[in-house]
Amino acid sequence: MPIQAERDYMKELIPQEVIETKIYLIRGQKVMLSMDLAKLYGVPTMRLNEQANPYAFTEQGVAMLSSVLNSERAIHVNIAIMRAFVRLKAVLSTHKELAHKLDELEQKIERHDADIQSIFEAIRQLMAAPPDKARVITGFKRL
Repeated sequence: MPIQAERDYMKELIPQEVIETKIYLIRGQKVMLSMDLAKLYGVPTMRLNEQANPYAFTEQGVAMLSSVLNSERAIHVNIAIMRAFVRLKAVLSTHKELAHKLDELEQKIERHDADIQSIFEAIRQLMAAPPDKARVITGFKRL
């Protein structure tokens, strides 16, 4: 199948956003549930569970499903799912970079806040009236 025809087929098959909403984070792993995969592949959930024991599939598990199911639809769905996993990784990577930059900015602001606070303290000290000193009278005393 030519590349453009494959892309058109994939767009008709399952929108990328739908697949991305079916990827969950469970125990620190990005997984897809067997019932969601069964709907995408167009097979009964029971069929997936008899081929593979888990009810949640990691990216590698999903990759193996296309060879187990061995159909044209399974191949195309699998490609779409792999693309969704790749896109999700890219989005998460961007968020990590953004979070890191935000942390750096926050640390800079905290340092600046401390500097600004010390400047205000110095200004307050300069504005404060000098303490009253006991007047020392100079000159001669009458006896």
